[in-house]
Amino acid sequence: MPLEGDEAAWNYESVLNIYRRVEDWHGPPDPEYRGTGGPVFVQPAPDPNPVAPAMVEGARSVGIPTFESHNGRMTKGDGGASLLDLRVCDGKRQSVFRSYTFPYMDRPNLTVLTHALVTRVTFKRKQATGVEIAYDSKTRRISAGLEVVLSLGAIHTPKVLMQSGIGDQVELQRLGIPLVQHLPGVGQNFQDHFRSSCIWEYRQPLAPRNNAAEATFFWKTDPSLNTPD
Repeated sequence: MPLEGDEAAWNYESVLNIYRRVEDWHGPPDPEYRGTGGPVFVQPAPDPNPVAPAMVEGARSVGIPTFESHNGRMTKGDGGASLLDLRVCDGKRQSVFRSYTFPYMDRPNLTVLTHALVTRVTFKRKQATGVEIAYDSKTRRISAGLEVVLSLGAIHTPKVLMQSGIGDQVELQRLGIPLVQHLPGVGQNFQDHFRSSCIWEYRQPLAPRNNAAEATFFWKTDPSLNTPD
């Protein structure tokens, strides 16, 4: 049955088109999965530490498939190993702010406040009217002329929503937060991932390169699993 409305807008191909549009890929051409010319600079790890390709080769030697990138084909299968793609250009990490906001810092209709902490969204009945922030040792309110967009990551976005009265009613009442909307999914089902680090010693020091991680490996501890764990 064909998808309609929101379902079609959020299916795999629709989201992949968005990624292709925003990406500026500086690796081997791959028009099926990668985009060029967008604001988000991405490249394969340049001049990786020798340990990184050695790890990928070690995975290949025991029968684990290896890929040119950990995005695209590798994520659609049973997993594998690859060098990492990095958001690093000329030795500097490219943050979302650097890609999307910094080029327009001279615009008169843009104000960026550093060291400001958003504490809650303000509402008139159930319509967002602005935000409340802690800034310069004071609590301040900023009114919204059109809309409020929360883009605070997987931890702080639900935190601010709950502080604003959007979340599980029982939990908000327990904390004395006035209810705006009972939405029990807010703040639930957060999952962390395991990470294991290893330390080795070179006979001679090697200069640091790129970032602390330049290869990645996704695999299953049990072949019966649907996806890598």
